[in-house]
Amino acid sequence: MIGDHQRVRVDEIEWSGVLGFVRLFDAFRMAVHPPKMILALMLVASLCVGGRMIDIVAGTKAYPGEPRQYANLPARDYTRWLEAAQRNELETTGVYAATQQFMIESCQRLVTAAAQLDFGLGGLIQPQRHHPYSVVGALRDMTVTLPCWLYHSHMGFLILFGWGTLALWALLGGAIARMAAMHASKDERPSISQALRFARSKWLWFLLTPIIPIVLAKLVALVPVVGGLALFNLPVLEVLGGALFFIPLACGVVITVLLLLLAASAPLLYPAIAVESTDGFDAISRAFSYVLGRPWRWLFYNLIVMVYGAITYLLVAMALFLAIWITHYCVGFWVFAETPYGVSRFEAVFPTPAVDQPAGGIDWSTLGWSGKAAAGMVSFWVYTFLLLLGAYAVSFYISANTWIYLLLRRAADGTPFDDVYTDPEPDAPNGDSPAQADTGDGPTPPPSPNATGEQPALTQHIDQAADSKQAGPEQ
Repeated sequence: MIGDHQRVRVDEIEWSGVLGFVRLFDAFRMAVHPPKMILALMLVASLCVGGRMIDIVAGTKAYPGEPRQYANLPARDYTRWLEAAQRNELETTGVYAATQQFMIESCQRLVTAAAQLDFGLGGLIQPQRHHPYSVVGALRDMTVTLPCWLYHSHMGFLILFGWGTLALWALLGGAIARMAAMHASKDERPSISQALRFARSKWLWFLLTPIIPIVLAKLVALVPVVGGLALFNLPVLEVLGGALFFIPLACGVVITVLLLLLAASAPLLYPAIAVESTDGFDAISRAFSYVLGRPWRWLFYNLIVMVYGAITYLLVAMALFLAIWITHYCVGFWVFAETPYGVSRFEAVFPTPAVDQPAGGIDWSTLGWSGKAAAGMVSFWVYTFLLLLGAYAVSFYISANTWIYLLLRRAADGTPFDDVYTDPEPDAPNGDSPAQADTGDGPTPPPSPNATGEQPALTQHIDQAADSKQAGPEQ
């Protein structure tokens, strides 16, 4: 009856089915998957080694804090600061060392601001130029200030290191994206060799896809550039240039849209290739259409991932630092030998770690040759261990954006999560069954006897019918 009420007992609710964004919280479990962490560690370590090698070959050409001065000072004042630094003979460092330090500081500000929910969106419309201690300010330093500084002052390093970074990301980052796609969609965990095999097959698209929108924007920019050259250098033709000025404005709109869409959908390009196994143009089309079709979902998902990623990043950093501190305490517990300066030999080789100095501040002047060798090797292992924090950031970034891509794809197209490209079986490269692959176009062989040595029932029936036909005329 209508007035009757029945109690319903709910034992458990599958929140991932009710609220799709809950799946984003699975990114942490995906990110700490050991094969992904290994590939991410290889990527981070390769970039560090490559950058240090460039510094050794090119020499010291940058000043500590130079990127920050470039961000804070106008162009004329920045040039004066460089001249003053040269006159005062300030200590220089490698371009990669200055770049790495600036990136680490910006990443720390980004994590802190995201954990405090200080997004700094109001800074986009305020007259102040820089808001470095907000999410927007930190992202601007990482994605705008640093590339512009390298482009202005160190073009050679930007070209060499930039292309090397893209090449490594295309291989190792593509492999991580493939593992994340299979993990998120089908809960499968392909091996490192399988992921690398897929990344090698799509390496060119992984490399070129982020560059294609930039190339298109440059091609569109040729129209106003050529128009300005041809029409605004003569007093008569400039009238025609003014009448046709709507064309450069339209080109500016197209360039702006391309760059904004690239900035918004760039993290989705690798997941699109890894999930769909498609080319770069289709990946760009999918990523752009999903961002344009579901902009508020895209913004909501990214805000969740940013806050959640900052919290997990801090937890991982805390765990790594605690592991280093416990190791220092345990190893040095029974070390009683002291240096001539009255300091424990282990304390001299590996001072008590601090948050800003995880490997400790080593005083190399108090160590002999064996102590320096031991301190160097300890520092090497400690800093290699700390690279796991960068590896986690890379793995989480790709895993979280894989889930964002799958969620946007389902919201826009209704495609289920488990609809992902899978590699064909090795026995059937053309997608046929193994039996079809073996027989090819030839005739189908007759059925073979079964395991007991007898023919199948259908074959026995056909043979009996043929025997009865032969026996009929004889009778």
